[in-house]
Amino acid sequence: EGTLLSPTFGGYTANTEFEFLSRLSNANLPAGSIPYEQYLTHRISALPWDFLDAGYATTAIHPFDGKFWNRSEPYPLMRYIRSITELDFKNPERTPPYISDRQLAKKIIEVAASNRAQRNFIFAVSMQNHGAYYDGATRYSSSTRVSAESDMPQVDAATKDTLSTYATGVRGAVAAFNTIVAPSPRRLMRIL
Repeated sequence: EGTLLSPTFGGYTANTEFEFLSRLSNANLPAGSIPYEQYLTHRISALPWDFLDAGYATTAIHPFDGKFWNRSEPYPLMRYIRSITELDFKNPERTPPYISDRQLAKKIIEVAASNRAQRNFIFAVSMQNHGAYYDGATRYSSSTRVSAESDMPQVDAATKDTLSTYATGVRGAVAAFNTIVAPSPRRLMRIL
């Protein structure tokens, strides 16, 4: 529990991830820097290391290409014992073009179940609700989409479509999260 201030919005998720895991700030790096791509070349103190030292199994899950933001290189340096990428999902359910959050939740549960004898630190990065958010009909069918309505004339159909796509993805992320934390009803989130 606590407050987290993200250094990025709408992109560069690897920088937020790096700051969270390493406890280091990107503020002193040149503008546009991506630590995973440019600076992380040796082991550094990071949350996975702390958990590994405390006896946890450490796993990173990113259901996308492991080369994206160069994640496959720094993850072992941060002491993840196991790294799961898009290639480790067999015939995954997709919310085009990405692996669905529901599929990611199943993988998290599978990893935790396979390490029942040991406590787990699992760091997972979702892909389902990554942009672009326009033309949402290619990602979600009309029967599953959250409706976005507005009486304001400046909110055109394209803006409503973008908002609808984003909101539908948020609903999917919350449902996937609830799958992971269930059956503990007090921890369930409700949205939309």
